[in-house]
Amino acid sequence: AVSRVNIKKVAELIHEKRDPIPYIRTITLTLLLIAAVPTALLMVAAPQMFEYLFGERWRVAGDLLVILMPALALQFVVSTLSLAFVAVGHLRLQAFWQVLSFSVTVLVFYLASLGSDLHRFFWAFSLKDIALYALYYALLVYALKHPKTASNGKTTCRS
Repeated sequence: AVSRVNIKKVAELIHEKRDPIPYIRTITLTLLLIAAVPTALLMVAAPQMFEYLFGERWRVAGDLLVILMPALALQFVVSTLSLAFVAVGHLRLQAFWQVLSFSVTVLVFYLASLGSDLHRFFWAFSLKDIALYALYYALLVYALKHPKTASNGKTTCRS
């Protein structure tokens, strides 16, 4: 729901030739606050919660969730905002990131799977996601600062 409202608002701001960055900054901070509560709770309590709910052998799953939570929180924030690429006509930039993300994910999966340490594997994936979604957000800010528009002032969807 936030994504749909966001794309409409960004398109309106661009059409009115207003800077969408302050709006995106506000939405980003709001989403970070929304993500912060469950992230903090799970990072503190997941191992004990998994052990209590599912048994001692499930504590490891809670430990792994602790590793993944920062990346999942960042992914929640940035993915929610990503429809803005459409609003500013930067579909190729978004597609570039998707191809890069897939390629890096396959490479990290391959390299991390060569070892036998499960925790290292999850750390590699978490750090990969943090790096990729930080880049995705930077590309989004770039796209918002440089919208593609037609000569009539309307935003196009060509990249």
